[in-house]
Parts: sequence; structure tokens; C-alpha cells
Amino acid sequence: MKKCFLFLFVNLIFISSFEIFAEQQQTESASHPNNWRTEIADKGFEFGLLNKFETWYLPKQEQDNKSVFFINNLHTELLFDFDKIFGYAGSSMLFDVLWVNSQRPNDNIGSAQGISNLEEQNNIIIFQWYLEQNLFNDKLSLLFGLLDLNGEFDVKESKSLFLTPSHGIGTDFAQSGENGPSIFPVTSLAFRALYNFTDKLSLRYGIFDGIPGDTANHRGTKVILKESDGLLSVAEWTYTFEQTDNDAFNKTAKLAAWCFTKETYNLLGTINQFGFYGIAQFPLLMTVKDDEITGLTSALRIGYADAKTHPTDIYFGLSLLYKGLLPGRLNDYIGLAIALSRVSHDYIDEQKQLGNSVKNYDANIELLYRYELTEFLSLQADVQYIINPMYSSNQDNWLVGGVRITFDL
Repeated sequence: MKKCFLFLFVNLIFISSFEIFAEQQQTESASHPNNWRTEIADKGFEFGLLNKFETWYLPKQEQDNKSVFFINNLHTELLFDFDKIFGYAGSSMLFDVLWVNSQRPNDNIGSAQGISNLEEQNNIIIFQWYLEQNLFNDKLSLLFGLLDLNGEFDVKESKSLFLTPSHGIGTDFAQSGENGPSIFPVTSLAFRALYNFTDKLSLRYGIFDGIPGDTANHRGTKVILKESDGLLSVAEWTYTFEQTDNDAFNKTAKLAAWCFTKETYNLLGTINQFGFYGIAQFPLLMTVKDDEITGLTSALRIGYADAKTHPTDIYFGLSLLYKGLLPGRLNDYIGLAIALSRVSHDYIDEQKQLGNSVKNYDANIELLYRYELTEFLSLQADVQYIINPMYSSNQDNWLVGGVRITFDL
């Protein structure tokens, strides 16, 4: 009980501090509409600062001496619009530096899907650094550089508020490769092409280095290109049935496939890792209040990864998100989601040979409420129930709680 009070007290201190700063910034913006950010944006330079701070409370286990964990991620972004700077139409460059300062609550739990999409080893890295060129009235977009795959592929706007990592990128895809695909926290050199056939239909294709970073040293940013690394290729079709002012309420369908060129060895021989996934996002109830879209939206994702080389062969994720449920709180969100990773039969057989007892799935049920304090400051409460963490028969189920404070300038 004392831990719970401490947990709440620490977050109240952060909320109060940020809210005072936010009110000052809003006052300054109102009195000086042509502020420095607008002035430099007109010259082709845009600056972004995104800080996410989390506190997690885990029920204390007999072997543990800690039940409260802190995580902080800071993104600093610079966008250069070469059209405004040099007159190169449709050309831009993004530079994104990420600082990760994280304790690791999931080390205690062992969930295959994780509990926080911010949790990783402490590091400072160049997370993204790429050039992008739009052509033919923006029908074609070409991009080259360090790229976060999950910023382009397997994106589900209505799932973006959920903290469980598998709602960002499915476990079936996230587990692939020797060092994962090019996602947080290690990205790789990539080429991406996007072609918009119509306003509704588009095809996105990417080629990524097969092994991002350095598997022997995770500190800093490293781009190591070897022929033996192979490549990861991804293709994703998107069809937008209905577009709205809020991407979480767009009615869309996506179908994608991915494959590594490097072969992976197993007892049956060699195989190229591959998989595919489908996404459907659709609003169930939508109204407009005071020029704000409110209502209920949902998203469904089903993915498959070859069972010969992956512990998880099937992933299922479903979410419901309601915006503006409470009177006077049009920009608040409440959400419920479930994520389930099924264990492949090959992995179960392998573990049995090693004398380990394995359950056939790992599941996560998540409930959130996001409270918007200002236009750039929000507070989010999150509760998760983890079933069969790491597929183990010897692990207890967990009920954990977290609070995220997001400062997006």
C-alpha cells in the first residue's frame, strides 16, 4: 500500500510541474502568435521535442527487492524542408536523436510481448536520419537513410495509445531477424518507396539491412553493412475506404508480406524467415462535437510468421478506443485491447526436448485512460493483465499498473 501512495505522489509532482510550464507556454503563444518556431518553419526548419516519462508498479515478488520502475524516452527532431531552403521541390531531410533512460520492469515479468514500448537499454542514438523526395505531384515518394520500419509499416493509428509493444508492431514481425527488424531501439539503413495509385489505394515497399546495428555492442549508433547480413524486404498494400480529420477514425485495410534473404538454420535444414499480416481499422460510432470527431473506433490485426524459425507463429490483436466519452472531455481517450501470441508447435517440441514445460500462448489485456491536460501535455493511466508470460508454465500471471506523461512540443 505504501508503494502505491509513493507511486501516485511521484507522478503528481511531475504532473504539477509540467502543467505550470504548459500554462506559461500557452500564454506566451497567445500573446505572440508569430513565435520563433513559426518564423524558422517559414525558412524551412522545423523542430520537435517529444518526451515520454513512465512509472510502473509491479507487485513485489519474494525474490525481488523492487516494485516501482521508471522509464524516460526523449526524441529531438529536426526537419529540413529543402524546397524552402534551396528550392528543391518535394525534398526534405529528417534527423531524429533518441535518448533512452530506462529501468526494465519486464525483466521481472518476462512477457514475450512486453509491457512498455519505451523499455530498453540506456542509450543515446541517432534513431532516424533520412532523405525523402516526393515526385509526380506527391504520387511517388522515395526515402533513403536510417529508418524506423514501424513508422512506415504495420502502423495502426487507433492502437498508437496502447503501451503494450505488440500493438505497435506484432510479435510475429518484431521477433524476426538476428537483431530484430529495423525498429526501436536499433534502426538500420533502408530504402522505401511509396506509390499512391489513387487517393484510396497505395503500395509501400521497403528494403532494410538484414541485421540492424551491432549485435556485439548496443551502445550508440552503428551502421555495419555486410553481404552476409542479407536484406529484409517488406511490401504493404493500403486501401482507405474513408478518410477523416483524425487518423484513428479512418476506415482502412492493409495487407503485407515480409521476407529475409539470409537463410536461417534449423534441424530441418535452412529456411528464409518470412511472414505476412493483415490490418483492419474501422470506426463503430462517430459524431462531431464542437468541430472535434468523437466516438468509438476499433482495429484488428492478424499476423503469421513461419513456425520453423520463430517461437510465435500467429499473432492476434484487437482494440477498442473511445474518444470524448466523458462530458466536457472531448480529447480524452479510453481504450481496451487484447493481444495474443500463439506458440509454434516446433518451439513447443524443442522446449520439451530440453525438459521445459511450455504453454501454447502469451496474452496481454490492457485498459487505458488518456487525459489531455493541454494541447501538448497528456497524462495516461494504464493497467495490464499478463497471462502465461514468456509461455512458461512456471510463471505466474501478472497484474501491473503504469502512468505515462507525454510532453509533445
